[in-house]
Amino acid sequence: LLPWVIAGRYASHVASPVTRVVNMLKELDNKLESEAETEKDLFQKYQCWAESTVNEKTTAVEKANQRMSSLQTYISDVEAGKITFTADKDNLEKELAGIRSELANITTERTEEHKKYEITKRTWRRPSPDSRRSLQVWRQPV
Repeated sequence: LLPWVIAGRYASHVASPVTRVVNMLKELDNKLESEAETEKDLFQKYQCWAESTVNEKTTAVEKANQRMSSLQTYISDVEAGKITFTADKDNLEKELAGIRSELANITTERTEEHKKYEITKRTWRRPSPDSRRSLQVWRQPV
């Protein structure tokens, strides 16, 4: 009788396979909830960043386009002879060269900023390795 009592007490302290599986699923559920909350926070940060960046870049592009338009109109007027140069011809030609240079710089800057924006936008859209692992765990047959 004594071995059965000892075996019964030992068996009550050792978890059954079903209990272990249930505990593992509970732990997994807690971990996934934690990861989901982290992903939610990251997504909210991304939304904030994307909104502010898009607004900032849109404003910058509009200003640059207006400036480019006015500079192109000025250049056209100078080349068409609508604006006549007086004794300050040398100074005005230097100013025209500066304007053309500024126009080229603005165009280059716009192109570079757009490239950086596209790269940043692509990196924010990639899922995190933790979320990939979570999906793999849930897809595995039990």
